[in-house]
Amino acid sequence: MFWAMTVFVYIGKLIFGIIGLGISVAWIVHIIIYMLIQPPASAFLNSFFIMLDRWWGLLGTGAFSVFCFYLFLAVMSGEMYLGLNILLLSIHPMRWNATLMSSFLFNVALILCCATSAIQFCAKAFAAYAQETAVQEIFGHTLENLQGIRYLYVFNLFQYIFIVMFAVTFIYFLAVERKRLKRKGKKRAPSST
Repeated sequence: MFWAMTVFVYIGKLIFGIIGLGISVAWIVHIIIYMLIQPPASAFLNSFFIMLDRWWGLLGTGAFSVFCFYLFLAVMSGEMYLGLNILLLSIHPMRWNATLMSSFLFNVALILCCATSAIQFCAKAFAAYAQETAVQEIFGHTLENLQGIRYLYVFNLFQYIFIVMFAVTFIYFLAVERKRLKRKGKKRAPSST
């Protein structure tokens, strides 16, 4: 019976991994063709959500929430993996069965700070779908017209930082995680004596 659960866990990881890959690729393509290119080459996911809303009212909203929730899960995962790193110093890292309550609360506060930026990013990414909503009014019009920081939004600085961080993280995981997996494989390999 235990082996069946193990098989189902691996099949579930494969399925959710493929779904996650699809959502990640859709996010990157959407950011490039809708947010970075001026004027946008296509509305891409915005059009997709509007089309789903025409089929059934909550289908577009459900797909929209899946994309927003996935972005926030990626932010949380990155925060839990890296913690708050300043150069070589890690402040309040999360460790399995060894995290202090103060570190836990600090990381929760960091995630809450990231929630606002994730909402703002989704409001900008799905501006055509979320038009005439309170979120669009707050994050779309009000923030873009604040003196001093409006140029960060006008020149899409945050979207460029997002793409650069995605590329750096992708290269990091290709290089570092491959080495880590090779070391694990060498530790498990039986000696030939």
